[in-house]
Amino acid sequence: MNIDNSSDIVFPDYEHSILGTITSILKYYNVDTKYKSSKGLDTLLSKKIYNNVILLILDGLGHSVLEKISPNGYLKQNMVDIVTSVYPSTTTAAMTTYYTGKPPYETGWIAWSQYFKEYGRSLDTLTRRESYYNKPLEKPIIDVYGKFLNYTSIYTLIENASSYVRTYEIKPEYAERKCKRTLIADNFDEIIYHLEDISKLPNEKFIFAYCDNPDSVLHKYGTSSKEAKDFVLDIEKNIYKLSNCIDKDSLIIISADHGHKDIEKAYSLFDYPEIQECLIMPPSLESRVITFWVKNEMRETFEHKLGKLNNDLIRMGGMIEEAIASAITALRDSDAVLSKKVVDGDRAVDEEEKNIESQCLSIILREQPVARDLRKVSAALKMVTDMERIADNAADIAEISLTADVSAIMHIVKEIQTMSEKVIIMVSHSIDSFVTTDMELANETIKADDEVDELFVSIRNRIVELIKSEHCSGDVAVDALMIVKYLERIADHAVNICEWVEFFKTGEYKNTRII
Repeated sequence: MNIDNSSDIVFPDYEHSILGTITSILKYYNVDTKYKSSKGLDTLLSKKIYNNVILLILDGLGHSVLEKISPNGYLKQNMVDIVTSVYPSTTTAAMTTYYTGKPPYETGWIAWSQYFKEYGRSLDTLTRRESYYNKPLEKPIIDVYGKFLNYTSIYTLIENASSYVRTYEIKPEYAERKCKRTLIADNFDEIIYHLEDISKLPNEKFIFAYCDNPDSVLHKYGTSSKEAKDFVLDIEKNIYKLSNCIDKDSLIIISADHGHKDIEKAYSLFDYPEIQECLIMPPSLESRVITFWVKNEMRETFEHKLGKLNNDLIRMGGMIEEAIASAITALRDSDAVLSKKVVDGDRAVDEEEKNIESQCLSIILREQPVARDLRKVSAALKMVTDMERIADNAADIAEISLTADVSAIMHIVKEIQTMSEKVIIMVSHSIDSFVTTDMELANETIKADDEVDELFVSIRNRIVELIKSEHCSGDVAVDALMIVKYLERIADHAVNICEWVEFFKTGEYKNTRII
């Protein structure tokens, strides 16, 4: 299962990963391996000789998903360990790790779509079809499997090391078959049926079962969806039934190949024709670990592009500073015209965000920057998202002033004006710190967030007092609270920008080394 912490980047830990899971099983069947096994699983396997060792892989059902959907369910109650996936944490790379007992950097199976320069083609490795054209591979392209992607399966390794053991695999119709005893199951009910059936056969057995459905449901509906919850709960119910009817001399090991995390925003290459023009061919590998093949003639002056990027960031910064100031002025003066101008101006900020994103991606593709230059462009790509959200919050404040009259409370609670002024300064300084790489200014801005937080608490308490004394209505109080909450969020986004300044300068983000 894949660890997921929304505040940190999780790196694969090959001493504590799904590689260790399959290594423990291989060691149990006397297969020599150089990799570290899972101590928790080793303990379970050492307790007795099992008639059946079943490895059930639920595609995409990582720990974070399980924690969200069924924190007190059957799987969580029986959890032995939390491990990371491999890199890349995608089905192709991770499942091949299970099939081989090796990490992706040894198998060569690193992604869904892989480019082979020897043939000038990309192919979808699992389906054995040419990428983007979805047609079967012809010779000599198909030879890549023998030259670059060939491997000895765990089934062969186990039966060679322990001749008394029979191996089985259960997988969907489309999946590649590496075991001489392969049964087809296109849904979870069929998997359960086969497991019950095989477990009753004589001899010691290793059974590998793969269920792809969690991944497809999670991709389609998201981790928080009713569909995902219903599917996972149904899986848990069936696993519980299986545990009660299967041979008691059996060990069922349930894991995932990777986890899932809902994304806030997706980028389509088709929205950036300028980038497409730079490429020899469509990108390969995975959308999460993407590789671009760039035309040599598309390289321009790098410093000029960085200078333009800085200027555009400054311009966007000026736009969002003006948006915040105008939103507060419109609120104070009950200026509907100015409020509408702020709301309408949000579209211009969105366009500027898209422009800067396009520049960043173009620089990465055309210039292929490294080290400090790569960090600057990557940081800019991240910080424009925070800048756009600042503009959204300013527009939210302006929208409140269009539908409610809170000008009175603005005069009563003077701290709102003070808070807005501090927030504007934070936004301005955060952008300046990035453009000038001023870490001292960035740190000062981060510290200023404490003052904004204190003002937020003070204003909130003051509004509560006004409600109690009946000096303002409940509706006005709610609107006022929303305004200060938006201001507090803007300050948080300014802090985020400053943290990207630290990443740009040091290569660390929130005390984690990245580049």
